[in-house]
Amino acid sequence: AKRGRQLGYPTANVHMRHERPALTGVYAVKLSVGKLDCMNAVANLGVRPTIAGVPKLMLEVHVFDFNGNLYDKHVHVEFFHKVRDEMKFDSLDALKAQIAQDVEVAKEYFKRSI
Repeated sequence: AKRGRQLGYPTANVHMRHERPALTGVYAVKLSVGKLDCMNAVANLGVRPTIAGVPKLMLEVHVFDFNGNLYDKHVHVEFFHKVRDEMKFDSLDALKAQIAQDVEVAKEYFKRSI
């Protein structure tokens, strides 16, 4: 619980309506909450193979430069660009380093898309 925050990348863990999405991986996404504007973010859709435990499909969304609370909020996530496939890392440090790269790739995507 709260692993993303411990790694320095707090996430909104979004419950999925479907058990088997067509695609998994890391994506540049936009997240909206109610009437708030869409916020740029990066998301992992998959089973989190690096994190120990029973593999469970999750959508984890890290919103850039956001310090608000998304607990128990109804959110909408729109997928824009696939960054990479989901993969297993040898350590949490390696995962953290890759997340930093994923964030930069997603931010760059949104800069180019304006």
